[in-house]
Amino acid sequence: MFLAEYYNSLSSLAMAFVGLLGCYLHPWAETRFKVAFLCTSVVGLGSVAFHGTLSKFTQALDEVPMLYSALAFTYITMCQRYKLGLSLRRLLAVLLVLHAAITTYLTTAFEGEWQFTLFHISFASGEVFALYQTIIIYRKHKQIAYNRQFTRLFELGIGMYALAFACWFTDMLGCEYLEPAYGHSVTGFNPQFHALWHVCVSIGLYLMAIFALYDRMSSRLFKNQLGIGFFGMIPFIRLNVSPDNQDLKQVRF
Repeated sequence: MFLAEYYNSLSSLAMAFVGLLGCYLHPWAETRFKVAFLCTSVVGLGSVAFHGTLSKFTQALDEVPMLYSALAFTYITMCQRYKLGLSLRRLLAVLLVLHAAITTYLTTAFEGEWQFTLFHISFASGEVFALYQTIIIYRKHKQIAYNRQFTRLFELGIGMYALAFACWFTDMLGCEYLEPAYGHSVTGFNPQFHALWHVCVSIGLYLMAIFALYDRMSSRLFKNQLGIGFFGMIPFIRLNVSPDNQDLKQVRF
């Protein structure tokens, strides 16, 4: 089977993998987290389709789910930081769905420079806002010694996120100097920075997502009821309490 960009297609599977793994390892998580994990998986599958074909349709399959993922994490962080009640959570969900519909139209109805600008403004604004909220949450936990094992997840996650964006910017701005096909490459080979971006951002996103999940669960359970487990080398939030515990059934949205 022919793939237009082999390494970029293959590395995109990392996003699909971590999203599904997030759901698998945290079956007791609230719906909001499962939606965020599944959005990440859809981003990965859309990215595989786009880098495999480089068509306009699959470009939309790659970019639009990224907007949804950013909005899903925006919902999570706003609910947690501001302790929103059910009515406000429902209102926020409706507003974010409307925002998703509008941005989907704007980023698919235009082409060229307009499409590029609208997509990156829409995606970056949601992403930066959710990241800012997560940093505020992290600073709250950093002051508590017991939380150190969990705050390390965020620190490693945001470090991988920063490395991912460094790879992305390097590839975007210096592509003609890195790709031998352009004729004046300074490396003589393609270092596949875009593929590295896929892998690093997947790891970073997963680690920050489970840190946010820990923050949520720490508000519902006692500290000794939460821990970090490992699926091979992959960390996850482990419950030291039965999933049938009533504290886990009070809020699902």
